[in-house]
Amino acid sequence: MKVVDTPIKLKLRHMAYQVDFDHPVQKGDLIAGTKDRHYQVDLSEDVLNRYAVRTIVITDLQGNQTQIVQRVHFVRIVWVDAVTGLPIIPLESVDWQTLNTKSIWNAVSIPQIDGYQAIITDTDTGQQLISIDKQTPSATNNQTINVIYQAKTGQRIINYVDENDNVIGTQTVTGDINTMVPVKLNLPKTGSWPTKTISLTALRSRPPISQLTFWLFIGWLRKHHSCARLRGRSTLEIR
Repeated sequence: MKVVDTPIKLKLRHMAYQVDFDHPVQKGDLIAGTKDRHYQVDLSEDVLNRYAVRTIVITDLQGNQTQIVQRVHFVRIVWVDAVTGLPIIPLESVDWQTLNTKSIWNAVSIPQIDGYQAIITDTDTGQQLISIDKQTPSATNNQTINVIYQAKTGQRIINYVDENDNVIGTQTVTGDINTMVPVKLNLPKTGSWPTKTISLTALRSRPPISQLTFWLFIGWLRKHHSCARLRGRSTLEIR
């Protein structure tokens, strides 16, 4: 019987060691299970853990600021070749995973102030937002949102009418809601007129058309226009 030697091929793999996010190691540390093998890269806590942070800064009318900070915790696990001391998969290719089940930034309701509009701005892009919605960030996302308040504006229409309720002139007044706006009355006749102050307090987020009606004695004005005063009645109609 002829004896034939049959080659046997063996494929050897290096031992690998798992480095968890909660058990970081430093470059030069001894690899567990070996006598003289050391990590050749830094696998510190910062390398294995990352936070996607959204910071919301709300500034009230007095200039006081409130911060809301939202964090999503990402982690990664790295397998290291126990012979070379290097990651088997390059670090930049190791996927990040959210820790536990919290993977979103929650929606945030902005406090409302009567007569003011909240201006919401993403400071990184300069984009104005309608609201602060729920969002699923990636591990590389960070976001800062500023919220300030801007007074809403409204209009009133002043109608000047004669004793027969005929409109003989109009004037539009614009100003911030919930403020007192000084108005120089633009009366139909020439002359020196006092300055009046008109309140826009009654206006709301969608300002209704408001009319302030002055009833004027036309004949009296024609005779005494140089020192005339408003006489009769004035009414404010909001609709």
